[in-house]
Amino acid sequence: MPGRRSKTSHGQCRIESEAALFQHRLMPVDPLLSTPRLMEVCHVAHRLNTGEAYVRRLIRAGELKAIRFGKQLRVDAADLQAFIEAHRIPHGTKGSR
Repeated sequence: MPGRRSKTSHGQCRIESEAALFQHRLMPVDPLLSTPRLMEVCHVAHRLNTGEAYVRRLIRAGELKAIRFGKQLRVDAADLQAFIEAHRIPHGTKGSR
């Protein structure tokens, strides 16, 4: 079952349950600010079923919006959803091949 990735002490992502990712990492809302939490690159990669390097390339190319805190990159859940919607193939059309 796909699950949550979080950084271990060695910088690798650890996978936990998908429900935990959805409930505790991607979608929680700050009750005071009513804003979604920011996602780490490894969580975005897991959500897109890709590698972290691909997500970093998307960010570097300006295709996926990100926020930098020092050396750390974070992606707002709303920006990830906008990226997904922008790349959705319309119903009834064939893929790119």
